[in-house]
Amino acid sequence: MPRVANSRQPRPCRTAILVYNRGRTSGLADGIVVTPSHNPPDSGGFKYNPSNGGPADTSITSWIEDSANAFLAAGLKGIARIPIAAARSAASTHEHDFSAPTSTTLAM
Repeated sequence: MPRVANSRQPRPCRTAILVYNRGRTSGLADGIVVTPSHNPPDSGGFKYNPSNGGPADTSITSWIEDSANAFLAAGLKGIARIPIAAARSAASTHEHDFSAPTSTTLAM
């Protein structure tokens, strides 16, 4: 595989999603990556990566785009917001360090 200059990280690299999902059949991870660097400052963007490590196909990204535009058109009505402290202490919120296992896997 080609290597990144001055790096041991091969391309394509294994993502944290694939590392986390290895050997699992349920509770699979997916992810959103905030990617404003390629967009104008007022048009920040994101990528959605499904449980296979991504990228998502157009049927998924079209649904995300349509849903986001509908929320924007409605003035964000229907979007629940809670303080960060409440979000972090919610039963549905779990902290997981994806970087350590990914770094270990990339070094292999």
